[in-house]
Amino acid sequence: MTFGARNKKSRWFVHGLVGFLTGGLCLLLLSSGCAGGPFPSQPPTVAFTRTSPPPTSLDITRQPKAVAPGPEGWWLVAQRLPQSDFGPGFAYFLVSADTRANALRRALEQPERVPSLCSSTRLLAVRLAPIGGRVAIFCGEDDHGFWVWHLARGELAYVTLGGRSPSGEEAAVLPGNPLWSADGDKVFVQIAGGALASVDILGGKVEIGEPVNGLPLAVDPRGRYLAARVFDASVPAPDGSPKRYEISHLYLLDLKTGAEKRWAIPTAAQKFLPAGEKCRVSDYEDSVGWEPRSGERFLFMVECGQNSGENSARQYVFWVNQATNDVQLLWHSLSPVSVTALWEPHGQGVLLQVSYLDANGVAQNGETMLLDGQGQVIQTWQDFPTATLRIIGWGAP
Repeated sequence: MTFGARNKKSRWFVHGLVGFLTGGLCLLLLSSGCAGGPFPSQPPTVAFTRTSPPPTSLDITRQPKAVAPGPEGWWLVAQRLPQSDFGPGFAYFLVSADTRANALRRALEQPERVPSLCSSTRLLAVRLAPIGGRVAIFCGEDDHGFWVWHLARGELAYVTLGGRSPSGEEAAVLPGNPLWSADGDKVFVQIAGGALASVDILGGKVEIGEPVNGLPLAVDPRGRYLAARVFDASVPAPDGSPKRYEISHLYLLDLKTGAEKRWAIPTAAQKFLPAGEKCRVSDYEDSVGWEPRSGERFLFMVECGQNSGENSARQYVFWVNQATNDVQLLWHSLSPVSVTALWEPHGQGVLLQVSYLDANGVAQNGETMLLDGQGQVIQTWQDFPTATLRIIGWGAP
């Protein structure tokens, strides 16, 4: 699989659900019980208790330290590592977020590497909170929880799970794609059985919701709706073999009622798309998301081509106001590209990273740009190596 290429099985970023973290839901230095909220009422089967981090999980040569923010906060950068027996891995770095001209390359010269706090030495997922300067670090199945690193203070908290999920299984974390709340105070994770748990890092509370049929991608600022990648169909293999390929689509789930609906391309967006080509909504975590503050606008991408979803697809980046159904085309490509997009923490713009693909689908360096809400370019950088590095998180202090 080429770096930057996009298809059904792989993506620039890893999407696997690799094992369960075992143990119990505890937060270091915090202790409390369960609480209700926007999630359906559930028995208080999960509770915080005091615990100590397992000594084998600490890499004492790379302890987290305080990391000062840049003018616009922090950027979380992922660098793909060579292929291993366990699939592609990533190294993660924090750099100063600075949108001034010629500042991006300078910021990359002094990165702070996210330390490996995992006993397996492999970080499964790293997520930067949009507000508050916290990083969640998720390990593989050999570790018993996940870490929360407070950047400004250089402090660590260790979170594990205990008790039972609503389905009666041990409440282990499924660390495939954890999500931060818009205020940076909660981490949303799936637990055994697929239920979504909201972990209040500050208050020491846990809310257990209904099972989520899919991989969580984004949560709206009110904590009411979740965007998820759901495998809902399968097709025969093109070579005629008995193997079938699973097909996924983007769904929106109401966390209060449990209702789910497949996301379709809004009617107002269809006029921007090429006639006669296959188009589908992208269902990756770096291509969807709600505006961080109000949640009124939902960012999404559409990929179009003769064989949609393959490396030949062109990309269209939109936002839609879910209250008024107004649609804005922010950007689109005229040739095959690999694109990632994320909101500025205050919802004032969108950071877009583009890698151009050659005839073999291999990613080449492209450009990084900051767009305003109407798709106008605020700033652009040509010297960021988008074929090897990607900004996957933007957090404000």
